[in-house]
Amino acid sequence: MIFSVGTKVRLRHTGDQGTIIGTLEDGMVKVELEDGFSIPVHENDLESMVILSKMPPKRDRPKSAPPVIQTLPRTQYSILKSTGIQAAFEPIYDSNGQVKKFLVFLINDTRFDFIFEFELSFIGATSILVDDLIKGTTCIQVGEMPFDQLNSSPQIDITGQQLSTAGAGAKLSKTLKIKAKTFFSKVVTAPLINRPVHLFVLFDGFEEEETEKQEDLKSYTKRNAKAKPKKHQIEKIVELHDVEAVAEFPLDLDLHIESLVKGDVRMNKGDILRTQLWHFDNYVDRAYHLGIERVFIIHGVGEGKLKDAVARRLAEMPHRLKYKNEFHPKYGWGATEVIFK
Repeated sequence: MIFSVGTKVRLRHTGDQGTIIGTLEDGMVKVELEDGFSIPVHENDLESMVILSKMPPKRDRPKSAPPVIQTLPRTQYSILKSTGIQAAFEPIYDSNGQVKKFLVFLINDTRFDFIFEFELSFIGATSILVDDLIKGTTCIQVGEMPFDQLNSSPQIDITGQQLSTAGAGAKLSKTLKIKAKTFFSKVVTAPLINRPVHLFVLFDGFEEEETEKQEDLKSYTKRNAKAKPKKHQIEKIVELHDVEAVAEFPLDLDLHIESLVKGDVRMNKGDILRTQLWHFDNYVDRAYHLGIERVFIIHGVGEGKLKDAVARRLAEMPHRLKYKNEFHPKYGWGATEVIFK
């Protein structure tokens, strides 16, 4: 046995802390969490808080070399409703379709510049520390996070001030502890980046300066009553595909959990399904934007719960696609074919 009763521990995959209150069979122990709940956990999924407490304070830990900051240009379209300052983690895949790292961005979708000090820190790993200015309606890449560092309790500490013609606004600060379960549930298409990311809002509620008096509906209607109607023009944004990425992209995705997660899998059914659908969402979105014609989602037969969840997800997607679950010489009845229009 690695841990004894009474040891203060931290769960590797969630960051929750607790105390061991009993031992179970097959390397399992019973942990009482800080909120009073008791759960069985395998010893391999625990870290001793005694060892962690001996680590140097976060500010004393070695830092990585200053990252090369990549600034994306100001957007050429208007933000209808800005959110504020956001942190985005864009997944980057290897040739097998597995996430190997995340590009870390700061997004400012307001009209105002923002000066900031940003730190992304981990337990037992080097931190990302950036002190800079991000212009309005732009985003900057502040670094990269390897996939494995999700298990090292990533934490964002940011301070900053909004800049406007009236001067600097109030100083803002926020600490955000990122848990893996929350991280995987926050997949959206990010503003400005326009790609699926894991998104966290850091500061919102900025007051927009009114640059000109808004025209009321009555005046607008009167002014445009005699105007000649104009045809709506839709600007089509074409993404240039990476030829190498298309060539290496796998044309099927195996959603069996042992194919998605390395090592022993000790997750409940709900966490397993969330993990499977997270990989599925990212895979389909990546295939669509690369211009792949068709792919196969391997879900197996079983009780059909995963197959039904995949079908519901496909029906709700905004992409132009069709799908079918028919017998296939290679996959049998255990795969759904997705065809992009």
